[in-house]
Amino acid sequence: MTSLMHPPPRIDTPTPSVHTAGVRASRHPLLDACRPHQWVKNGLVFAVPFIAGQLLTASIALAALAAAVVFVLASSATYLINDIGDVEADRRHPTKRLRPIASGALTVPRARQAAVLLLVAAIATAAALEPGMLAITALYLATTTCYSRWLKRIPIVDVVAVASGFLLRALAGGIATGISISPLFLAAATGGALFIVIGKRLGEVIELGPAAKAHRRVLDWYSPERCRRLLACSLGTTVAAFSAWALTAAEPGDRSAIQLGAITLASLAILPFLAAAERVWHLVRAGGGADPLKLLTHDRVLPLCGLACGGLLGGALYL
Repeated sequence: MTSLMHPPPRIDTPTPSVHTAGVRASRHPLLDACRPHQWVKNGLVFAVPFIAGQLLTASIALAALAAAVVFVLASSATYLINDIGDVEADRRHPTKRLRPIASGALTVPRARQAAVLLLVAAIATAAALEPGMLAITALYLATTTCYSRWLKRIPIVDVVAVASGFLLRALAGGIATGISISPLFLAAATGGALFIVIGKRLGEVIELGPAAKAHRRVLDWYSPERCRRLLACSLGTTVAAFSAWALTAAEPGDRSAIQLGAITLASLAILPFLAAAERVWHLVRAGGGADPLKLLTHDRVLPLCGLACGGLLGGALYL
């Protein structure tokens, strides 16, 4: 936690040789460049069937799993495309310079070939599912490609583009399973996605310091003060929308003890959610949001809050 609140000073070290960087990154540079640790984000396709109380239905679970596979393929392709376009800038970054393409462990031609194959596989798999999945996959690919090429240079637009990737995953889960999405849940997901991406920008600004603008010009717009104001707005929206959704998640169809118990559990889920919101606000505004997955896995409180919230909601929706 200390390292999150007080990021270590930047140490200028020479760019490692191709041989050294390749060894340090991975013996499987292509897989490494696809960022398998980021695939956990594709689990968002299960969110809609989960909150609808239908994830335990075999056909629903299989449809959501197929949608997750589509986004694993599509996101891996976009990571390769992004790193190909950012190779020179990444070589000047204190940590991104160790990425396979930037370090030279994976050549640009091979990365480009792999990206094309992954794109074809993602589109073919989506088309085999249903037209709606094909459309949302194409929209995701178009958005991420435009982000890699142009949108990342425009303040706010870059944040919205990245946040849309989270939302499209959730929408894909609804489309693949044929389940409608609650407007309140969609509002909570939107606020949460914006909070994550803005927190990442703040973390980058604090981590890079004066070198932030040189690495990516758009970071000059994201001053710490501005980022913290945007974080407060997005987190407030998330908490309000989630609380409203949780209070209506278990509809009072009757006044039986089981139904009242479900309503109580859903309402109690707000408490660990608020605890997680307070914790993540404290860490992210101090600059710990540069790597959201690392923040989640290295903090002891957030996973516990997530398990408690998920457990209470699961009890309300499935028991």
